[in-house]
Amino acid sequence: MRSLPHLLVIFFLTQTHGDSDKISGGYPAEEETFLYFVQLLVGKKLNSSKRPIVYGCGATLIHTKWILTAAYCFTTNEEPKPPLMYFKKNYVQALMGSDEKAQGLNDPKFDIRPLQTAYIHPGYSRQKMKNDVALGELKAGFMVFENDGKTVMLPDKKSILCPRGIVVGAGGDGDFQWTLVEIVQYTTADPKDKTSKNTTFYSQDKEGHAFLGDTGGPYMCYKVQFGIITGNIFDFDKEIVTTKYELVSSHMEFITSYVDFHTKWRGGSVGAQETKSSIDRVTSDISFIVSFYIAVKNFLFIN
Repeated sequence: MRSLPHLLVIFFLTQTHGDSDKISGGYPAEEETFLYFVQLLVGKKLNSSKRPIVYGCGATLIHTKWILTAAYCFTTNEEPKPPLMYFKKNYVQALMGSDEKAQGLNDPKFDIRPLQTAYIHPGYSRQKMKNDVALGELKAGFMVFENDGKTVMLPDKKSILCPRGIVVGAGGDGDFQWTLVEIVQYTTADPKDKTSKNTTFYSQDKEGHAFLGDTGGPYMCYKVQFGIITGNIFDFDKEIVTTKYELVSSHMEFITSYVDFHTKWRGGSVGAQETKSSIDRVTSDISFIVSFYIAVKNFLFIN
């Protein structure tokens, strides 16, 4: 994964010139920038031709054979997860290796791994959107090398949530994008939310990152994944999009009950001190980008 300053040119160009085709609030990602991001395609039911109706989600690779995503991606009101037959027929797939949006199952532009099965958090409630966390076990692992950026690090219970982070995804009609978001208090975001305040958090954006279709995608602070996108709240009057996340550190017991992080090559978890270093680094990077952007705008205005 490249550092934020490397993305600075993209940030400047999209902010200055605009792009009618870009997702509101998002910036195009350079090729091979967010290598850990997974496009998850899930066949949830069959159409009249007995072909799967496929839904898209975001996910991250946390281990060569495991992805982390939202439970919502696998469930329907009728089914707790896709029938076993869907996994056997490879109707549930993890796709990596391209900065474009997947056009369906078996998209030849991608490195594809069908899922063996999915594990839903035992406390998940689709109606209440509580404990919206799931793991996907792949039939065969992705080729991963140490420190190649293809797997994310996960925080431990003592880790401190970074106040600003990166959301990545390939939602809407565009290709792979990223944006910066800032955490807000739940009382500001959604005071009616009845889920645990210890396991969720929120961000808000005036433009809205609007990665629709990327439920399950990550909230990142440098190389550490702190959150899983679980839903969006739209305030059309104020033109604000509020995004809700599951706090990964609160679900590590569920994650480690299935994933053995002691095997090569894996993502693993980080301690509070290493997480603090990541927070300091990403905060410094964000400040650098904003300062550079303001300086360039002032220069162009003067000249």
